[in-house]
Amino acid sequence: MKYALGNMLNGAGGLNADQLSLDLQFAADKTLTARKGPTPVFTRGSSATQVGASGLIEYAPENLALQSENFGTTWSNSTGNALTLNDALSPTGTLTADRVDFPATAAAGLVRSLTQNFGSAVAGNGPVTASVWLRTVSGTSTVYLTLLDGGAPWQRVHVACNVTTAWTRFSVTLNTPTLSLFMTVGPDTRTTNGTPAQPAVQDAASVYAWGAQLERFSSARAYIPTTTAAVYGARFDHDPVTLACKGLLIEESRTNIILQSEDFGTTWTATQATVSTNAATAPNGLVTADKIIPNLAAGPLSRVAQVFTLTGAHTMSVFAKASEWGWILISYGPISNTGVWFNLTNGTIGTQTAGLVGSIIPYGNGWYKCIVAFTGAGTSLNARVRAVNADNESTLGDGTSGVFVWGAQLEAGSFPTSYIPTTTASLARSADVCSITGGAFSGFWNRFAGTCVIGVGSSVAGGGRFISNNSAARTLEMWTTTLISNIDFLEVSGGQELRVATGITYPIKVGLAYAINDYQSSYNGLLGGSDTNTGGTIPDPNALHIGNLSGSAPRLTGHIQSIRYFKKRLPNAKLQTLTV
Repeated sequence: MKYALGNMLNGAGGLNADQLSLDLQFAADKTLTARKGPTPVFTRGSSATQVGASGLIEYAPENLALQSENFGTTWSNSTGNALTLNDALSPTGTLTADRVDFPATAAAGLVRSLTQNFGSAVAGNGPVTASVWLRTVSGTSTVYLTLLDGGAPWQRVHVACNVTTAWTRFSVTLNTPTLSLFMTVGPDTRTTNGTPAQPAVQDAASVYAWGAQLERFSSARAYIPTTTAAVYGARFDHDPVTLACKGLLIEESRTNIILQSEDFGTTWTATQATVSTNAATAPNGLVTADKIIPNLAAGPLSRVAQVFTLTGAHTMSVFAKASEWGWILISYGPISNTGVWFNLTNGTIGTQTAGLVGSIIPYGNGWYKCIVAFTGAGTSLNARVRAVNADNESTLGDGTSGVFVWGAQLEAGSFPTSYIPTTTASLARSADVCSITGGAFSGFWNRFAGTCVIGVGSSVAGGGRFISNNSAARTLEMWTTTLISNIDFLEVSGGQELRVATGITYPIKVGLAYAINDYQSSYNGLLGGSDTNTGGTIPDPNALHIGNLSGSAPRLTGHIQSIRYFKKRLPNAKLQTLTV
């Protein structure tokens, strides 16, 4: 069914008369896998969050378990186990499943297992799920998949895996590890939480294991293979209110320098205010939102704050929700009663102090992301959050009324990016990198004539590329200018060839059809700029970069919904139709 439109556009009878050679439908399919042509390669060097299909903020797909298909390296193998690598076909048909023979324990207290230690890397940020594929060598056996957190109090959850000769994926979830996490596969029957009960004598078990995964999520998602490093997957972001998929999220690297972004009762300094921790359900679906309560008769000095010395453009954001009071004040500066006032009952902005620029985004269930952009002057100042009950007022506290807050972020840059959770230290999110290179690229590309149509869900960074390639001379690039109000096509690197459209709003669909001395653009079904004196063809590039310029900045910082490429210069009327 999903290919019907493509087939109609490609000619009668499903023939590819238009020579469609690349069809990526990120928003519709929520995957990098191409409907036609090569699938892009995606990398990001760190974890990241997204708005999931449920509208909740969540960690994007990831696998933190190293050597997910090789239990003889990063994994700790208990003495007495026999491990044979690559001894059977995996669930994908590759000879990568490992055999482990757990001997019977001779006395109570002995534990036979395969274990990986994740330390404190996943502590403090919600549920963690471990999963692994298992099957027996013969017959049936019971082994246990366990997550153990060494915090105080320690936590242990496990699932009895009733393993047969058919491959089965087993999973177990632990809510909010606090200190040091271990993932274990083996005949360990100790109980959950509390004083460990040592296992009794165990029967022997011989099983094949493959595809271990650890992720910060409440259930096991699609498997991501790893070797020597964790792997972080692409993000298909959703609107938190409509739940519509926005497409593939591409962002530059950012760092959240706020500490304890979800716990306003620790690193934050409370002045004439108290913080009630874990007082409401947060935008991630967990009861981790705090309530800021001004003290009795407290006025403009009431706040929670962290102190920073910043220079240049920065953005501070906080998720907030009305409680007894319906306003919040966010500011960065020397004076307490200055900043941007946000109305949490109708999602509007009130008074703004000169030099500060506010914006507000609804996140459902009464939550709003409240944003303040400012320029730091290199002096030590307070980043403040204050509960108030009216615009531009110093509301006197009553000791019980306040507002809910969660997910504070302070980052260098003139606009906000996706949420980066922190605990005791600042945390960086790496840049999203997505591209098609080498033979995969040359297989769908035509330097002499072609048509490219791109759907863009959003863009907040001027100069960000929708797509680009690595040509040293002429290059195919579609991008927003630094004013964010125009879409351009660049033929010569560093110079504008065509202005596709001006005064744009998102979402958009923009296209370019080109041949020698014959370029035509289109935007949302309307023909844009054209050129009949292009100076030749686009030289053979070596890659298509999605959402960035030749693998580097400037990045889109937005959402790519779709990319379609045809190996011929389509007529203007067809170009218009494709961009509707």
